[in-house]
Amino acid sequence: MNKYFGGYLVLSAVFLLIFLLVIAPPFLDKYGRENLLGLDYLVFSGYCHQLDYRSLHLWGVKLAVCARCTGVYLGFLIGTLAYPFFRKLDSGEKPPVWLIAVAVFPMVLDGGTQLIGLRESNNMLRLFTGLLFGACIAPYLVFTMSRLVEEVAVKFRRSD
Repeated sequence: MNKYFGGYLVLSAVFLLIFLLVIAPPFLDKYGRENLLGLDYLVFSGYCHQLDYRSLHLWGVKLAVCARCTGVYLGFLIGTLAYPFFRKLDSGEKPPVWLIAVAVFPMVLDGGTQLIGLRESNNMLRLFTGLLFGACIAPYLVFTMSRLVEEVAVKFRRSD
């Protein structure tokens, strides 16, 4: 088995858990778990503005984060799961730098043109630009975190 697979699995599990928490509010509301619903919103309140009109809703209930952040977290998950199909986990080659431009430019363009008043964005565009950002940044996270987890594991094995 690849020595970086453990780190990859940890990162995949973390992004899956985060995304499940993002989409949890409608399910928590549907099953009468208001106490957990409030906690879920609170967990993400430090990371996202959670404005109602900039958020996606399911069954009339707002997701835990705005549309763009939903896209980012979904992009992280998709990009992480797709990584092994495009590059070996043990490849010593870092992801290409141009991916950062692909990730950032559409989001900056969308947010920037709205900020200066040229136009108003919409939630589908926010979702898409966030998704693109998350999917393009994920390879850097996989590359870095899988190596970090392996380094920590090696140190623990040596200390035994």
